[in-house]
Amino acid sequence: EYMYIIALSTKNKPLGVFEVTHGTVNASFCTPREIFIRLLLAGASSFVLSHNHPSGDCTPSNEDIAATKRINESAKIIGITLLDHIIIADSTYNSFKKNGLL
Repeated sequence: EYMYIIALSTKNKPLGVFEVTHGTVNASFCTPREIFIRLLLAGASSFVLSHNHPSGDCTPSNEDIAATKRINESAKIIGITLLDHIIIADSTYNSFKKNGLL
């Protein structure tokens, strides 16, 4: 699994795309620290989180949901908005925002 963030300006223009973690075939460990270091250095106002599921199933796992909740809570404290978390698998995707998970 790979996890990326897209750092966005106040007008939602991309400031940068950053690889946050490069995990194993079925897991990618990431703490909010790794994400917010990059976002703060880029001067981001908001961001989109994205990772892949090599299995081909884009359904979020319990760990995906818990990690996204922890990252979103941290983002609120820091003052940077998490706009969405997108899971990509094969030719499909799952949006946390679209599915009411964010």
